[in-house]
Amino acid sequence: MSIKNKKLELRNHMLQVRAQITLEERTIKSEQICNHMIQFLKGTLNKKQPIKLLMYMPFKNEVDITPLMDWCWKSGGSVFLPKVVHNYEMEIHHIHSLQDVEAGKFGILEPKSNTDICHDLSQIKIVIVPGIAFHSSGGRLGFGGGYYDRFFSRYDKLGIKQPYKIAVAYDAQIVENIPIEEHDYRMDQVITEKGVL
Repeated sequence: MSIKNKKLELRNHMLQVRAQITLEERTIKSEQICNHMIQFLKGTLNKKQPIKLLMYMPFKNEVDITPLMDWCWKSGGSVFLPKVVHNYEMEIHHIHSLQDVEAGKFGILEPKSNTDICHDLSQIKIVIVPGIAFHSSGGRLGFGGGYYDRFFSRYDKLGIKQPYKIAVAYDAQIVENIPIEEHDYRMDQVITEKGVL
């Protein structure tokens, strides 16, 4: 079986696994994940500089990281969100509250067009990454659109140091093996409701 087909098979299976997590469980686990994230960030960040995080807006049954956004704003930090543009690239926008988002083409909440675009990727040093399945060593399986891999490749093309990539997931999304291709970027950290892997 080709890597592409292995990914498709795993993706379909893991979507079913994630869909079986109840709303109540997702709410509790998302809160636990955000708490682990905050403790991890507090312990590893340079406290002299305000935090700048590229996050995502949760869609369907993804981990809800909006409490992490609130913490970031209250801590004097900056929140950035991706907006998919016509060439299938992620355009990065600076948002100041959840009033700055609206439903996009696929029903996913994304930054409004009038929010500021971040043109200097070097200021985005930490990225919170969603996904369907993860491996404890940093392997990630996304939805298959390649948006995050193309985004991370821009750092390489510009000669900028890669951002620190933190995946957030329910523990049920951690698998023993993920098919990896040459263009797939690994995560630096994986955090679930059980803690930091």
